[in-house]
Order: sequence, then C-alpha cells, then structure tokens
Amino acid sequence: MKKITLAFIAVLSLACSLLDSLEGVSGFATGTPLPSPIPTGTTAAQICTVTATHLNLREVHGTTARVLAVLDYGEIVTILSDPAQGNWIHVNARGVDGWINQTYCKKEMR
Repeated sequence: MKKITLAFIAVLSLACSLLDSLEGVSGFATGTPLPSPIPTGTTAAQICTVTATHLNLREVHGTTARVLAVLDYGEIVTILSDPAQGNWIHVNARGVDGWINQTYCKKEMR
C-alpha cells in the first residue's frame, strides 16, 4: 500500500508541475476556454429563412402534395442535402423533413 501511495504522490506532483508550466499558455488554467478546432473536410449547414407570411411544408415536392406544417415568416429551416427538384428544396423544419418552394426562402450559411 505504501508503494501505491508513493507512486500516486509522485504522479500527482508531476501533474501539478505540468499544470504550472502550462499556466502561461493562452486560455489554460485561466478560465478562458480555448477555441474549438474547426473540423476539416466538413461543410457548413445551409439554412433558409422563410420570407412568405405562411409557407407550406409538403410531404413531397409539388403543390398537390400533402401539407405537413405551415411555416411562418422569419422561421429558419435547415436545407437537407437532397438535390432540388425544380424550385423545391428538401428541408427540416421543427424536426420534420419536407419540401418547400425555395422562391419563398432566403438561403444563407450557418
């Protein structure tokens, strides 16, 4: 048990001296978080802000498709990776995947 205690104290001492040596590193042990690394090889999500007073979120592309929800002006939706079908884009709004006419949505990157 003495050997384990001595080994623990040695490791703890080493860890403390390591922390002391890192004190000058920006953001370390000062309470300031270091910035998160930006993942490489990924693209930012594309979002869309609804510009119509009411915009139908449809089950499939086309005006005859079943309406899943009615989106309000200013609502933000995430554009999914499926290719557009004419003016129709596949989006996720309020946790529901559906299609909207992109004429009534202003695209931007997040």
